[in-house]
Amino acid sequence: MVFPAGAELMRQGEASDCMYMILSGLVAVERAHPDVTSPVLLATFGPGEVVGEMGVLDGKPRSATVTALEETRAMRLDAGTLASTMARFPEVAAALLRIMSQRLRSTNRMVEEAALMSWTRGSAAEQ
Repeated sequence: MVFPAGAELMRQGEASDCMYMILSGLVAVERAHPDVTSPVLLATFGPGEVVGEMGVLDGKPRSATVTALEETRAMRLDAGTLASTMARFPEVAAALLRIMSQRLRSTNRMVEEAALMSWTRGSAAEQ
């Protein structure tokens, strides 16, 4: 599939029926929250990266919106195809676990940095 710049590969809150492997191009992953005026950029991904894996694995709605920053070619894997591929090739499941672990570590760092910034501002305001 080819997504022109600005096209959404997936939208936060939608049903998770597939994931994409980025073959070329660049995408932004953003998460909106009702208490924040604009979405928060979580990551950018390019060739060799995957997006949408979380929802396809746990069946929950999309946790973020993924938008092409430039023309992006991606291979679509629906949930059934992914499940049968992981059953037949366990190394695919292991690779997805590594990806998800790396992303969780990255999210932990982002939360820590945000907490430190908030704490630093709070301490400065008290003085």
